[in-house]
Amino acid sequence: GYNVQFGVSEGTIEQSGKTNEEGVVEITYTSGNIPGDVDLFIYIGSMMFEQTLSLFQYYPSNIVLSTENSFIWVKETGQIEQTDVTAQLLGATGDLVSDPYTVTFTIIQGPNGGEVLETPSGHKGQSVTIGSGNGIAATRLLSGTRAGAVLVRADITDFPQIGAQSSRVVIRSGPPYMWVSPTDPDSVIQHGTIVVEPGKLNVAFGNPTQEIGVTAYFGDKYNNPVETGTVAYFTTTGGFVSTDAATCELGRTNVVLQNVNPFPVLHSNDPNQITVSSFPNPNGHGEVMDIWIPDFEGGLIPNTLGTTQENDGIATVIVTTNGQNQFGEDIKVWTMGHVVFSVGIHTFNVWTDRTVLAPGQAANIYIEIWDMNGNPVAAGSQLMVSSDEGKITFSDLMPTAESYGWGSTFFTTQLVNTLDPAEDEPTTATVEIELKSPNGDRFRSFGINLTL
Repeated sequence: GYNVQFGVSEGTIEQSGKTNEEGVVEITYTSGNIPGDVDLFIYIGSMMFEQTLSLFQYYPSNIVLSTENSFIWVKETGQIEQTDVTAQLLGATGDLVSDPYTVTFTIIQGPNGGEVLETPSGHKGQSVTIGSGNGIAATRLLSGTRAGAVLVRADITDFPQIGAQSSRVVIRSGPPYMWVSPTDPDSVIQHGTIVVEPGKLNVAFGNPTQEIGVTAYFGDKYNNPVETGTVAYFTTTGGFVSTDAATCELGRTNVVLQNVNPFPVLHSNDPNQITVSSFPNPNGHGEVMDIWIPDFEGGLIPNTLGTTQENDGIATVIVTTNGQNQFGEDIKVWTMGHVVFSVGIHTFNVWTDRTVLAPGQAANIYIEIWDMNGNPVAAGSQLMVSSDEGKITFSDLMPTAESYGWGSTFFTTQLVNTLDPAEDEPTTATVEIELKSPNGDRFRSFGINLTL
């Protein structure tokens, strides 16, 4: 074998050795007590080779990852939007390693709303690489627009075999949000919704007293559900309603409305009664809200304001909560919904456009129904049309309570002359219209001549 000579700038090393049959020589080097770079010299004949070794005082064996804040908020809410994430590199004795290493921080899980990591130099990304000093490396987590949990992982780049730790940071949703026109506080774009229990958008007033589920939803400016425990405040222009309730993790809160007095009217002689014509805009500095109320019968019934464009008997439920507008200013975020409190029947009209039908011809049958305030009869009512001759095209004119909505005041169907000239004789068809309703029952009938 060849004789190979060795030298070293620090520490001790065997001075020579011979290569084996494979051309390999093995010697022992013992480091000194001073960390840093060491030059290793190898001599083969007249040739010299140099290799640099790095001596460390402690090798890292573990990473402890910590965060300044365990939760932050989505961006642009005026709340904390960032948190420092710190990796401590520990040696076998549990002490911080003093030698420099490179640490890579990576977001391994998040709501994908634009959350990023940031280096001290300002570079942003889902993964950043940072040098450690005195056993510590740090990055910063910046929130995005979505709420949810973020997991950050740290790896020592030079020692990938060392298990990394992950740290969980919760990005919380922002406050309830609503865009408000700078010139008109009634002009808003809402991130809140109110929903009335199916089948109870139109109930007979106090007949019987009902508990009507009312649900409100609120979101922040990025469409995240607001935080659990956000308190919403309810009021109504008719009946009783629970005054306040807190949201769940879905941004949802539920209360109960009862169809009792005070009866909802547009104007009241009692100055203490809440009406839509006197309800102040929560953000209007005393201005009255411009609240739309339906006019179901087409302006035929006068209301308590002395006009015919809107109807009494419609309870407006308004829910408010504390939130922000598009400028980050504190406002009252609100939304509203309507429930009809229908009463006794005022109008039940039936007519047809033809009284004589030849074979194959049809007569249109028209029906008008509304209560004393011009509103539809209550959900759960049934309106049936039948005839002893010919064919009624649609006989059941009112949907089920769950599909009823507010209801309607105008209905139409047809009677078709189905007589066969070869077999039948001219006759008079008796058309019957029957209403069964919590508002009261009504019945009408009339005849239509069927010819051949």
